Amino acid sequence: MTNPKNSGPSEPTGSPQGVEATPTDSDPRTRSRPTIKDVAARAGVSLGTASRVLTDHPATSPAAREKVRAAALALGYQVNLRARSLRTARTNAIGLIVPDIRNPFFAGLAQSIQTEGLADGFTVFIASSQEDPDQQDQHLRTLLEEQVDGLIVVPLGGMTPMLDRLRDQQIPFVTVDRTLDGLKAPSVDADPLPGVYAAVEALRDLGHQQIVYVGSLLGSSTGRERLLAFDNASDALLSSTSRMVIAAPLDGDDWLRELDSFLGDGATAVLFGHSRHALRAFGHLRDAGRAIGDQGISLVSFDDLDVFSLLTPAIAAITQHPEQLAGRAMAMLSAMIDGERPGSQRIETSLIPRESLAPPATG
Repeated sequence: MTNPKNSGPSEPTGSPQGVEATPTDSDPRTRSRPTIKDVAARAGVSLGTASRVLTDHPATSPAAREKVRAAALALGYQVNLRARSLRTARTNAIGLIVPDIRNPFFAGLAQSIQTEGLADGFTVFIASSQEDPDQQDQHLRTLLEEQVDGLIVVPLGGMTPMLDRLRDQQIPFVTVDRTLDGLKAPSVDADPLPGVYAAVEALRDLGHQQIVYVGSLLGSSTGRERLLAFDNASDALLSSTSRMVIAAPLDGDDWLRELDSFLGDGATAVLFGHSRHALRAFGHLRDAGRAIGDQGISLVSFDDLDVFSLLTPAIAAITQHPEQLAGRAMAMLSAMIDGERPGSQRIETSLIPRESLAPPATG
C-alpha cells in the first residue's frame, strides 16, 4: 500500500525524512537561542564539562570555567533556571526579610548574607517589612510563591499566619538577630551581655556612676535582652541604685527632653540600644553646647556604624559582629535545605572603645 505521506514531491536533498536539519551559525534559531551544545563547542570542552560549569558544580577546573563562561557570554547563552529547578526540585534561591533596610545594621547584614549566599550558589531575594507584621507576611507569601529553597528572617514581635505556616509545613527557615517564642526555628543572634558589661565596666573605671540607658523596640527579643543586660551590668558594677532608662520610639524626638532631664540631674554617660538614637543625641548635645567625650558626656551605642568612626569625637560602639551573624545564618539555612537540623547559636557582642568613651567633667 502506498503511504499517502510519501506521495507528492520528493523530499529536499541534504536531510533525511523525519530528521531535523542541524542548525548552522547562520540559522536564526541558533542566533536567537543558543544551546549548551553551542557553548561547549565554542569553548572546546565536552558537553558534560559545559553543563557542570553552567550549573556551578565544583568539579570543574578554573581554566574550563573561564572558557565556558566566556563562550556563554559571547553567545548570549542563559541557563534555564526553571527547567533546572524542575530537575533538581530546587530553585537555588532564598529569601531574606529584614525589619528596615534603611537601618545601616540591617543593610550591612543583608549585604553580608547576599555575599555568603552567592558564595554558596544561592540568589538572595531581599525584602523589608518596615516593622509591620502584615508586610512581613506579604513578603513571606510572595517568596513562598516563588518557591525559594529557604528563608532567613528577622522576625517581629509575635507569631503571624505566615509564620505559623512556615512552622507547620517545616519549610527551611532561620531567624537572625531576633528570636520568637513558639516559632521553633533555629536562630543565630548576638548575646548583648558581654558588650554591655564591658561598656558599663569601662564607664565605671573612668569615673561614671550615673548612666542613662536609651532603649527602643522593647517588645522585641533584642530590645528586652539589651535592657536586661544593662540592668544586670548596672547592678553588678555600679554603687548607685538609681535606674535611668528611657523607652524611646524609633521616630520622634520627645525622648530627648527626658534625656536632658537625666543629664541635668547628674548623669554623665549614655548607653544607646539603637544607633539611630545615638546619632540623634550626638547632634542634639552638640547643638546644646554640651561637650562629648573628654570632660563631657560619654556616649556608647549598639552597632558599629561606619559613620561612628568619622565623627568628632568618634562614638564608641558595641558590635554584634554582623559578618559572623550572616555567615552562620547562611550555613544553618544551607544545612536545613540539605535535610539537616542545626541548633541555635549565639555570638558574643564586644566593645569598640573610641573617643566618646572618656572621663566625666571634674569640679
